[in-house]
Amino acid sequence: LHKLSALHEGIFTTLAPPLEAVAHGSAQIGIQVEPLASIGAKVPAAGTAPSQQATFVEFAQKMLQNFVNHVESFVVRLPRPDNPGESADFIPTSVVQYWFTNFRRRLEQNPEFWRNLS
Repeated sequence: LHKLSALHEGIFTTLAPPLEAVAHGSAQIGIQVEPLASIGAKVPAAGTAPSQQATFVEFAQKMLQNFVNHVESFVVRLPRPDNPGESADFIPTSVVQYWFTNFRRRLEQNPEFWRNLS
């Protein structure tokens, strides 16, 4: 630990503003470790926003399903490079790039469009 701190000595002090510009004060940070079940049972404080995790999971699932549906329609069966007697499915990289460009454009036009994806 001391070797590591010696290697990085002064890394933050060179980036810090002069001491005259720093406001002096104190802060108190608390960390509490609890079982996950007890955290889930707690009621959120009034006025707080619900977790965005469910929305993110739904977005990720719909985005990936849309991606898979799109690229599967462009699969090409070709002989394997390492064993020409066998075939394998390939997806042209241009198909992936087209999907990405189109998805990003649609997201910029309407950030909620993904909610209507099946």
